[in-house]
Amino acid sequence: MKLKNILITVKDVERAAAFYHDLFGLDVILRSEGKVILTEGLVLQDRGLWEQTTGKAAVAPNHAVELYFEEPDLDGFIRKLDEYEKTYKDDRGQEVGERVLKEHPWGQRILRFLDPDGTLLEVGTPIDQISYRCLGEEEICPEVFSHFIRHQVVTKCWRREEGQWVIRDAPFIDDWGEREYQVLTSCLKHTAASGGFVCGAFYRGMLKGFVSVEPELFGGEQRYLDLSSIHVSEDMRRSGIGAVLFRRAKKWAREKGAGKLYISAHSAIESQAFYQKMGCVEAQVYEPGHVEKEPFDCQLECSVSEENPLISGDTEGRKEYIKRRVHELYWNEDINCARTALICFSELFDTMIEPQTLQAAVGLHGAGGYRGQCGLVEGALMFIGIYLHTLGKTEEEIVSACYHFASAFEKNFGSLRCLELRPSGFSENDPPHMCENLTCNGIEFACRYILL
Repeated sequence: MKLKNILITVKDVERAAAFYHDLFGLDVILRSEGKVILTEGLVLQDRGLWEQTTGKAAVAPNHAVELYFEEPDLDGFIRKLDEYEKTYKDDRGQEVGERVLKEHPWGQRILRFLDPDGTLLEVGTPIDQISYRCLGEEEICPEVFSHFIRHQVVTKCWRREEGQWVIRDAPFIDDWGEREYQVLTSCLKHTAASGGFVCGAFYRGMLKGFVSVEPELFGGEQRYLDLSSIHVSEDMRRSGIGAVLFRRAKKWAREKGAGKLYISAHSAIESQAFYQKMGCVEAQVYEPGHVEKEPFDCQLECSVSEENPLISGDTEGRKEYIKRRVHELYWNEDINCARTALICFSELFDTMIEPQTLQAAVGLHGAGGYRGQCGLVEGALMFIGIYLHTLGKTEEEIVSACYHFASAFEKNFGSLRCLELRPSGFSENDPPHMCENLTCNGIEFACRYILL
């Protein structure tokens, strides 16, 4: 036995079918007298016919049962609902959906409202989606870190010797125990209570990353705010969480009147590579307390001004940014063109890419080297779908945008296929990342297209 359908009663079947199509994308797959079956198995039946058949009175509104939908872009759905409400009123003469919008402690956001016939609906962000939110003093406790893995294997670190920065062997394992989490909890609670910034990244309701910024300005004309911590759980590193948290810290500091973030940063080469990617440089003025507490840390600063070349309109800056990031991702991370494109788009357009999406692109470099469609095209098409969805575009509009992008790319570069774009194919004798220049040009071309 299996559950086949969910049936709800409605006053006007055609009107209800239009409601679920326009807002939720459900299509009619079968019509019969007084009833329609929609995709996803939802059945709409005429209320009068149902009452006649069952001999029971249908009661609406109904708060005992709800229909649950998932939508990654909840804000986009709310905008869509706003537009719908401009042209439609429900039977009670009120706007559709007496809305309740809330965020659960595990980071999931939900919206509840009634459909035109009184059925309770809930639209929530997927539980697998990474969500970000500020943490209040009252919810910061050791238990919130129960699924956080600090573990980091360090082999080499930066050291300042005779005025020069050099890399030295310094093998150790950095990890936290019960005492360290108690100290961390106390520090973060103090930051939140004193008006500072504490933001967490949640995945499936579990804390997997956090950042904190202290509220007091220091450093004179430097106008520093202290980024006192930023960490990502070991199992979620290289997923973009750290970059999102860092950008949120910069935005908060900028709004508080800071000129720069000050970071007393872990000297491990992997940690320093992250800070360099975020635009950090050696601090002009060292904070003595940090130097005394952690003499081997690298004292860094980062301007909180809006440096994104897409936002500033700096075309040459964007090209330089793409060139630098492509080189880093190819030679330091050794990842393929599709994932490189997705990461660059994510950073330039400040749009989160879920870990599963990056994992899905692992074989998209010419269809796993089969010399099929170019990974730059694949990565761009994936991002166009993600980004335009966040802007509230319809599926039809996204499909059209993808079609026209592919046409424009083919016209500009001569082909969509690795077979023509990379004539030598893939072989063991190929120099590594021989498509680096093509990748930079392809990403820049896609950026211009998306911005149109």
